[in-house]
Amino acid sequence: MGGVLFIDEAYSLARGTKNQENDAYGAEAIDTLLKAMEDNRDQLVVIAAGYREPMQQFLNSNPGLRSRFTRYIDFPDYSPDELLRIFENLAMAAGYKLSDVARQRASALLTTAYGDRTATFGNGRLARTMFEQASVCLADRLAGDSDITRDELTTFQADDIRLATSDQQ
Repeated sequence: MGGVLFIDEAYSLARGTKNQENDAYGAEAIDTLLKAMEDNRDQLVVIAAGYREPMQQFLNSNPGLRSRFTRYIDFPDYSPDELLRIFENLAMAAGYKLSDVARQRASALLTTAYGDRTATFGNGRLARTMFEQASVCLADRLAGDSDITRDELTTFQADDIRLATSDQQ
């Protein structure tokens, strides 16, 4: 066996609390992973990804884990400006643009979300979700109008952004 194994949200293998045992299937998966890592250490790279605190709990859930994961890379959260650029790039790639007011609204909302972030902040996913919801809001806003210009059809307005994030605030 060789190659690269990427495990996203690896901490889910070590479910449970300090006062209860890990999930039996998760514990078995960790034991199997440890054996594969040991038996194939020259041919297999394992990358375990996830939020910082749950990953620390994952590494502490089995005595063999921490010694086998010897390199750690911490990716900082995107800044509000970077989140806005992600949103704008998603919009542009899909053929949309933002009005100036919509851009200001998106910037303000992303800045607020960034300021209120917790350990499980969605990071780039927040910008993607906001884009997806804004697309739906734009379509809903124009659904009853039979006389729509191409510009109207492809331009986010401030209300599209506001409504897209109304359930996230």
